[in-house]
Amino acid sequence: MPETTPSPSSSLAEKRIRVILRLIGIGGMLAAPMMLMPLEWMQQMHQLVLPGELPASATVNYLTRSLAMFYALSGLVTLYISFDVMRYAPLIKLWGICAIVKGFVITSIDLHAGYPLWWMTIEGLFSLLIGLWICQLCRKLDIQE
Repeated sequence: MPETTPSPSSSLAEKRIRVILRLIGIGGMLAAPMMLMPLEWMQQMHQLVLPGELPASATVNYLTRSLAMFYALSGLVTLYISFDVMRYAPLIKLWGICAIVKGFVITSIDLHAGYPLWWMTIEGLFSLLIGLWICQLCRKLDIQE
């Protein structure tokens, strides 16, 4: 089967996807040290976002640390798939769809939890927009299905 040269729009889309996924992947991996963060530091970070004390319970301790691990591991997978965009294009499209869903769900959770508007915008809207962008870029890839 002869190898075809990708179109300029496909090459540009592939490069953009690669950069976006690498930035998000590295950003997610930055959560790894948070698994070991002292509880006092978590308290201080909590007070920067919301008034009041972060409950010092085993459940909160477990959830904050396991969430940091989840972000770090999903960041690692995101970084990994960025190294072969064409091979992982179907997975990357699913990643984009999941980011869109996450944007809606996390905004609802933030709203229910009483987080400030700036937090909801950064967390939920950012995820939604990145997911839409990734899905739009995936449509421009020259993929033989």
